This record gives sequence, structure tokens and C-alpha cells, in this order.
Amino acid sequence: MLVFGTSGALASTWPVHLVTPYIGWRGVFLVLAGLSFLAILILYFGLPVRKQYQQHQQTNHEPPSSHANLSWQSYQPILTNPFFWRILPLGTFCYGGFIAIQTLWFGPWLIEVMEYQPSTAAQIVFGFNTVLLVAYLFNAWILPKLAKRGIDTMRYMTWMVGASMVMQACAYFWQTPLVWIWWYLFAITCASFVLAQSIIVLYFPKHYSGRVSTTYNLTLFIGAFIVQWGIGHLLDFGIAMGWNKTSAYDLALAVFLIVQIAGFIWFLIAPKYYPAAFFRDDDEEENTPVTT
Repeated sequence: MLVFGTSGALASTWPVHLVTPYIGWRGVFLVLAGLSFLAILILYFGLPVRKQYQQHQQTNHEPPSSHANLSWQSYQPILTNPFFWRILPLGTFCYGGFIAIQTLWFGPWLIEVMEYQPSTAAQIVFGFNTVLLVAYLFNAWILPKLAKRGIDTMRYMTWMVGASMVMQACAYFWQTPLVWIWWYLFAITCASFVLAQSIIVLYFPKHYSGRVSTTYNLTLFIGAFIVQWGIGHLLDFGIAMGWNKTSAYDLALAVFLIVQIAGFIWFLIAPKYYPAAFFRDDDEEENTPVTT
């Protein structure tokens, strides 16, 4: 899914820059609307029917759909779980913030701070998304091999998230002609952010996985909105104070990085101050072990 999603991000960079002079932005959005409608048709006619899903539930002795209602009680075990709150800042500000940078602020930063031409900036963003796609494939390849050596997903993600903080600092503030190298290294390390989702979903019982994934994804997009809006607000603040755009970007990205570091520190120290007990659910005979 991540590879296909990143492929879409690739198509929205340099290829769009190339075709826009010929079809205009309206043409670009019409093509996007057509592809989206095609995806809807594929999902509608291609997904299994509900009867097959019900048969699958009965075969696997899963709780009926009425169990997964939208009441507060059905989400309370998730929203009050210490392990969920340990992972939450990584999803909200690290991964959500990365989405904000990738989709909105990376291109303008290249143009307004590094003074690249739009065509050059589009090529760099295209390369960034290409590296990100390869990094997702690399994670899928390396994680099973690391597991055989006793290195679990949590430990791998922890080291990569820490490395991403260093790469971001270099990319944001070491503004050399080869700054794109730091951005590409940032793409490699930030590919680990998504692993937090699989960790948190596997922590809960199987019949909670849909609600856990939905709740976690909601926090991602809340974080993306906060970072998109926050960076823009800090840019306006810096310019209103009489700073140039480079200094305003430095302020905004410094605040963003500090928030991420705070979330990462919380992730590291949370087990000591806010320990996660075994997940307990009345419908489960066995407890799900805590990932450390």
C-alpha cells in the first residue's frame, strides 16, 4: 500500500510539472478526478461481497459486527491504553508532520530558501519520493532478516526515528548546494515512521484492529493539519516581525523539530512513568503481550 501510495506522490511531482504547460491545472485535476472515479469503481465491483465476510467471521469465530459499534465504550479500551498514548506522538507529529512536509512545504522550501527553479525543485521532490518508495521496499525486505537475529520492529523503528531527527536537522539548517542529499537520507529514515502503525495494531486483539487503525490514522491527519497550518502561521509571524523568508522557515522548522524530539523523548521514557499493562478485554481469553 505504501509503495502504491508513494507512486501516486511520484506522479504528482515532476511529471505534473511537465504536463501542466500543455493541459493546465484544470486538466491535471480532471485527470485526477477521473483516476479517483476509476478507483471507486474498482473498489465497488472488486471487493468481496458482505456475505463472504460474514462467512469468514463465522469460520474464524470472530465477534459479530454489532460488537464493533461506534459508541464510546468500543473505543475506550484504545483511547485509555498507555501503550497507545506512548506511540501517539510519533504518529501525530513525526509521521503526520512528515506528510505535511512531503505534500506541502518541501517544494516551497526548495524554491524560497534554496532559490531553486521550479523545475529543479520538482526534480528533487521526485527524487525524494523515489528514495522513499525504495526505503519502504527495503523495510519490507530487511525486517524479517533482522527478526531472525533478535532485532524486533520496535527496536529498528526506534533507531531509525532517532536518526531521522539528525537528518532533518541537517536538511533544514545545513543549507549547502548538496542539501538534497540530507533530504534523501531523511526519506530513508522517515520510512520507519509507518512501522508504529503495525506495532500498535498488533498490540490489540484482532477484532479491535479496524478501530485501532482508524483511530491512529485519524491522529496522523490531525497532526498533518496541525503541522501544515502551524508552519504557515510561523512563517507569517516571522515575516511580520521583519525577518526574511529564510529566517522565518528556520523558525518554523526548528519548532517542528523540537516538537518531534519531545514526542520521541516521551516515547523513550513512557514505559518508566506510564507503564503499559497487558491489554485486557472481556471477550478475550488470553492477553496480548506488550511490545517493548
